[in-house]
Formats: sequence, structure tokens, C-alpha cells
Amino acid sequence: MPTERIPADRAVVLRFVAHLMEHGHPGLKVDHWLEDEHPGQSVVEAIAGPFAIEHTSVDTLPNQRGIGDQFQKALGVLELLPVTARLRITVPYELVTVGGDWKSYLMTLAQWAVLTSPSLDDGPYQIDIPGSGLSCRASKDSTGTPAVVLYRPAPDDDTLPARVGDQIARKMKKLGRYQAGGNTTVLILETQDIVDDAPALMRHDHEDEQQATRRSRTMKKSANETCPM
Repeated sequence: MPTERIPADRAVVLRFVAHLMEHGHPGLKVDHWLEDEHPGQSVVEAIAGPFAIEHTSVDTLPNQRGIGDQFQKALGVLELLPVTARLRITVPYELVTVGGDWKSYLMTLAQWAVLTSPSLDDGPYQIDIPGSGLSCRASKDSTGTPAVVLYRPAPDDDTLPARVGDQIARKMKKLGRYQAGGNTTVLILETQDIVDDAPALMRHDHEDEQQATRRSRTMKKSANETCPM
């Protein structure tokens, strides 16, 4: 029989309960999923022994998950293109928030990757995105594994503390009822870093990391050989 998929929020709760079980609470388990037992009511997510557990999440950036989904849907196909070199394309974060003609954006980047880049020398380039007033930074590396690797740097944002505070304030009203009833209340606040938000939202190039690590080791070895203690 196929294994039933556990919702992501419940998986977080289960991991937390397993942590408690291994650290001072042997035999602890989720006794009640209250949202199943009392659908539509203002209840915490789970009861595990004396613990009343609520889970919530907050985006690192405003509407991060929605923007990430939109970005991946619009441009993620670029990573499947047949290319002859390693092409790194940094897409401005504002491109998604501005919106616009996504088909045109995709076509511009795809044409550069497939038709323009093969005749270019290795090095950095700029790709202007028509109709957006924005441009993408790109680079070509013929020594790397052929692939299109998308990056999108996170913008500065100072709204996270306020958004977290609002989320906590709302949840504390719910948890207060359980605390008054004798439960130990727990709020699991989950946030997802932009690097992990979507495969193409801000891709960390593993090959680049390996190359940087090899360079670092080579530099350290060279320093040790030339500068003995």
C-alpha cells in the first residue's frame, strides 16, 4: 500500500515531538490532532502529553512563497535548456515583483542561452530584459558542466521583525487558553530562507562551492608550505 503523505506542518510537529522524546520525555507522542477532531474551530495543532503545540510559518520576505512559485513557473524551464557551457544568470528580484510579459522575458533569456552564448568568449555579460527596465547579469564558463544556473539575490527588507511579532501575537491568544488549562504551550515558528524557497529562486551552485573549496585547500596548502610555523 502507498505510504500516506504527511503534511509539511505536521512533519515539523512530529520532528519536534521526537526531539522532546529523546531529551527528557520518553514515550511522548502526539495524542490528538485537534484540527482534525475540531475542524473549523480555533484550536492548536496538536496535543502531545502535557504539551499544547501550535505551528505557524512566516516568509523571510513579504509574499516570498507566492513570488518564488511565480518565478519558478515562469523561468524554471531555463534550467532544462541544452547548452554547451555553464551559464550563470542572476535575475533581479524586482523582475518578479514588477511582473510583465513573462513569455517575452523567458524568450530573451532562452535565446541568449541557446543562440547567443555559444559564440561568446568566457566571461561576464549583461542581458537587457525588454519592457522591464531591468537587466540580468550573466556569465559563461566553458570549463564547467554545461547547464543554466539561475540566481536571484535577496533584496534588503526590514519588515520581518514586525511580521513575526504580528504572527506571534495572534498565536499567543490561542495558546493562552491552553496555558490556563494547565498545558505547557509550545509555538513552533518556521521560516524558510530564500535560498531554499524554490529550486530556481536563488540557486546555490554546488559545483561552484566544490571549486571554491578546492581553491581554498590549495591556498592553505601553499601557505603552509611557504610560511612554516
